[in-house]
Amino acid sequence: MISWKRRYELNLKCTNLILLSASCHVRGHGNPSLVYGWLAVAGLALYIIFFAPGMGLVPWAANTEIYLEEFRGICGGMSATIVIMSINFLSFVDAIGLVFVIFCMPKTKGLTFEEVSNIWKEKAYEKNNNIERIVEQEST
Repeated sequence: MISWKRRYELNLKCTNLILLSASCHVRGHGNPSLVYGWLAVAGLALYIIFFAPGMGLVPWAANTEIYLEEFRGICGGMSATIVIMSINFLSFVDAIGLVFVIFCMPKTKGLTFEEVSNIWKEKAYEKNNNIERIVEQEST
C-alpha cells in the first residue's frame, strides 16, 4: 500500500521533472532568456533534493539484504567500488585523451587542410615522421 506521503513526494518529483523538461524545451526552441536557464537549474536541483532521501537510498538498502551475512562486507565493498569506478570512468577517458593530444597530435598552426591531410597520410603509412619535410614537399 502506498502512503500519501510517498504519493506527495512522487508528485513533487514529477512536477520538478516537468518543470525541467519545459524549461529545456522552451530554451531549445530559440528563446535564450536567462530565466529559462535558471528554471532548468531549479527543476534539476529540486528533483535531486526530493530523490536523494527517497528512491536514491533503495539500491544501498537492498544491497545489504541480498547478500549472505558472511559475504555482506566484501560484496558491499565491491558494489561501492563499481559505483566509484563507473562515476570516474569518463574522467579517466578524458585524461587519456588529453595525454594523446599532448604527445601524439602534430602541430598544425598555419597549415592548410591539404597539408594536414598529408601529414596524417604519412603518419598512417609510416613513411616519414618529419612534418617539416612533408610541408616543404607540398609547398613545392
